[in-house]
Amino acid sequence: MAANYKVNINIGAGVSFNQLYYLTEADMSPLDITGADFTANLAKHSRAKDVVLSTDTDPVYEYHPFSCFVENGPEGQFSLNMSAEDTDKLEEGKYVYSVTMKDVNGYYYEVVSGLAFVDTAFGVPFPTN
Repeated sequence: MAANYKVNINIGAGVSFNQLYYLTEADMSPLDITGADFTANLAKHSRAKDVVLSTDTDPVYEYHPFSCFVENGPEGQFSLNMSAEDTDKLEEGKYVYSVTMKDVNGYYYEVVSGLAFVDTAFGVPFPTN
């Protein structure tokens, strides 16, 4: 497995987010990810806690999950997605994100990580009262 990719992303709060990634072998040929499972989260920092729900003995981490899909396994393509309803819950600012892959043998790898910059999508129509 190759080293994890560092990719910064931009997310517009209030609109759908979709990002396609391509995983490759060291020789740049596609990494076959058929049968792999992906998990991805977004947070203000890697150990961001929910201060209302956390206790000293039972921390609750404040992550915003992405939906992840293998788009083309033999070609190493997967996607990260977040609905407009979910991006609308994000405050503007800088976040970190991480994508973990569980391969068909049950091994886990962090395959992509980076910064995520969230801005309000000002082209979104606002309700009028």
